Amino acid sequence: MKKFILLAAVFTLIGCESSEEKQAKLDQQVLDLINTTIKKDLIDPSSLQVRNLQGYCGEANSKNRLGGYVGFNKFIVLNENEVVFQNESNTSNKMFTRGWAEICKEKPKFDDKGQLIKPNFKLPDPVYDPPKFEANGKTIVTTPNTLTIDGNYNYIYPNLIFRCDEKNKLDLILYSYMQAAYSNGGYHMLVSNPKKEGSNIYIPIDSSGEIQSFNYEKQKLFKFLKANDEVTFAFQAIGNQMSVQTYDLKPVKEALANNKLSCNW
Repeated sequence: MKKFILLAAVFTLIGCESSEEKQAKLDQQVLDLINTTIKKDLIDPSSLQVRNLQGYCGEANSKNRLGGYVGFNKFIVLNENEVVFQNESNTSNKMFTRGWAEICKEKPKFDDKGQLIKPNFKLPDPVYDPPKFEANGKTIVTTPNTLTIDGNYNYIYPNLIFRCDEKNKLDLILYSYMQAAYSNGGYHMLVSNPKKEGSNIYIPIDSSGEIQSFNYEKQKLFKFLKANDEVTFAFQAIGNQMSVQTYDLKPVKEALANNKLSCNW
């Protein structure tokens, strides 16, 4: 009798599955789906490495065509056929950043039989920050009042910066985040009023990297800016791209009128 009870107890223990084992099986289903989805887009699927998993998010690494690992990059698995990796574009428009905050906190769901319910997420819509304006006594800085993108369709926020030079004369630079292309013996900028057809000037500029300055015809530019409350700056950028940004100058003019800088027009 004792032997029978002992055997029954042994079989009962063998048949029991601990909560840790159950959770491990659930986690494995999630990992399998993540791995399968990511591998669909890889050059070398067998090289996949994942770490720091949280829900359907984590970091992945794999080999490129040359056989070297590209480095870990954040990812979000949206569904069984789609994974999105963080890049400059989806970071600039905040789609990945907001998706990471919202989707990664979602815990995987399972049905009554313990089978994984496949995810079906969508990244949030892109977001472009509203214009920013700052007058701190040393500079007046404003960002575009319309959507601005670079040549790779990333959202960017160029700065139009008013300041006083070493002679306490008003100076202006455009931090455009794009490099001007050299043509016709120099660098040039088209400045216009987007609401007045035919209202524009074409002036030479200095260009150093992603910053443009206006030392050649500064007074001509200032005369145009004083006559217009909304102004578009445009120039040909490297790689057959165009840099275009539009600014509301009313806050700038108000700040200058209120002596927010020690210099003026």
